[in-house]
Amino acid sequence: MTVSAAMEVAIRCLGGHKRWRGCVRGLFGLWSREFEIVSAGMFASGALTFLERMTFSDGAVAEREWKISETESGLDLKASKIKLLRSGVLQGGWLVFEYSLRLGAFSCRYVDRFRPVENGQAQNRGVARIMGIPVLRIEAAATTRTSAEGGRTIGTGTTVAALT
Repeated sequence: MTVSAAMEVAIRCLGGHKRWRGCVRGLFGLWSREFEIVSAGMFASGALTFLERMTFSDGAVAEREWKISETESGLDLKASKIKLLRSGVLQGGWLVFEYSLRLGAFSCRYVDRFRPVENGQAQNRGVARIMGIPVLRIEAAATTRTSAEGGRTIGTGTTVAALT
């Protein structure tokens, strides 16, 4: 199966076993917390499905399953509590998605950008805006995990590495 250049970038950045480390900053730089994301993804039947577990420096944990598939206009992105606003496309070497998500009581527009770098690593930068004003910025870098422990079945029936 032939995939688009955008899907190739998605697979390089989000497929396989990754460990992301980064920081989220909000309230115009007055608030920040570090995080780590452990993710596992697999490309099958024309779609990239991946599960992630995000752990913040304050101990809060969030999990989400994502699915990326190709459409005529770009890449479709599906996950709980998000609404895709613009298909994923390549812009200047970055894979860019734009979607709506909730931050507490507010709905925001989030631009999520991914770029592969050498040795299976990837970069992620994101900006959340409310009424056009940037209220949250995220920067993270991923390395490829070399070993997987255990397994977990995600909604597609695909077994991926345990997120530990």
